[in-house]
Amino acid sequence: MDENKEEKKIKKSRKTIIREWVTFFAVASFIIVALYATVTYIPPFSTHEHFVIVTGSMKPTINIGDVAYIDTEYNLDDLQVGDIVAFYLNINLSGEEEVVVHYIADIQYDELSNRVFYTKREGTTSWDNWEISDENIVGKYVFKIPFVGKILLFLDSIYGKLVFIADIIFIYLIFDILDENKKAKKLNKEKAV
Repeated sequence: MDENKEEKKIKKSRKTIIREWVTFFAVASFIIVALYATVTYIPPFSTHEHFVIVTGSMKPTINIGDVAYIDTEYNLDDLQVGDIVAFYLNINLSGEEEVVVHYIADIQYDELSNRVFYTKREGTTSWDNWEISDENIVGKYVFKIPFVGKILLFLDSIYGKLVFIADIIFIYLIFDILDENKKAKKLNKEKAV
């Protein structure tokens, strides 16, 4: 008879553990989805794109590892020389466009009255050796968040994802152990009384 009670306790304990794990991952998933939805769909965040800076071309204004927020609902006519903009460019001539964040050095018009942007890096008077059209402009730089980009780049890698998952499991286990210790102390107090 005592064995049946022990088996029921073990089954109940397993069910409790499974329920706690499911609850923990459901709550963690909800928080991640809520944060993503906030950044993606709620103004003013939804009118901005963010890019991790991977070169030092804009130091010290925007450093390697910073996240640059770019306003994508800008008016092209409002852009001026000295503004920082993000634009698409096939830098390596590989057919793949990358996003570059640089200053506007000059704005001119070609023989067909098409606007042409010339850009430059931070701390130089030399212009970049490319011309940017209206269609290439992603948006105007608004602000940066320092150092966060390094974390985002790491989390985007396979190792980062594995570390993130391991951290969530580790945190859960720590809280579970602390909860078990709390329950054991409470049980010992009840037995002592």
